Amino acid sequence: MKKEKLVDYILHLKNWIPKKITKTVIKEISKKTWEPHFHVHDRTLKKVIKKKELEICYSDESLTYNKELDGLIWKALEKYILIEHKNKYHSGWAGFSLIKFNRYSKGQIMTKHIDHIKSLFEGERRGNPTLSIIGALNNNYTGGELIFFDNYKITLKEGDIILFPSNFLYPHKVKPVTKGKRYSFVSWSW
Repeated sequence: MKKEKLVDYILHLKNWIPKKITKTVIKEISKKTWEPHFHVHDRTLKKVIKKKELEICYSDESLTYNKELDGLIWKALEKYILIEHKNKYHSGWAGFSLIKFNRYSKGQIMTKHIDHIKSLFEGERRGNPTLSIIGALNNNYTGGELIFFDNYKITLKEGDIILFPSNFLYPHKVKPVTKGKRYSFVSWSW
């Protein structure tokens, strides 16, 4: 039996999102109202806004490619669970969260964190996320590298998606953008 590594559970799907979608999404979300990104403190559940953090906004029905983007996320989840990992312990998922868009301007980062987000699914949907999904919407920036485990760099290009477990074993961060604006999105399945 092959010994597996944590990186084996990070799936990088290249060119998953067509450029016509990424370009239109950036154009449309650029007009939205953006707010500072925050982390929720695990024990107190209070919002914590850190200096130099990115800005966020959320998807809504006004986006031209909202349904297509949702469909591409579903197909990526299917590939992760049913094809790549043939997981006999996890046969599916119930859905995924509303898409959150991220915008990093020069000097902005995302602090090292994990995606074990207790407050993400409340109300009728209760629990913690199972898988994290990150999608890259552009290339025309420098810096902004995605780093797992302090030293495992993933270079995301426009249209790429990555999926990985949303737990304490997958700490990650985004290094400072040094030029341009970096656009991406995140969602979490349960």
